[in-house]
Amino acid sequence: MKVDLIVIRHSDSGTVRMVDGFVNIPVINAGDGKHQHPTQAYQT
Repeated sequence: MKVDLIVIRHSDSGTVRMVDGFVNIPVINAGDGKHQHPTQAYQT
């Protein structure tokens, strides 16, 4: 199976940046540390 991208939500700040240094595909930050989850910004 080929992975096209990685989406990570982790409780430790900086995890996405660390993972990004080990892979050659896009890494999307879905929230880390005290940063809010991106979907919390969407309101109707």
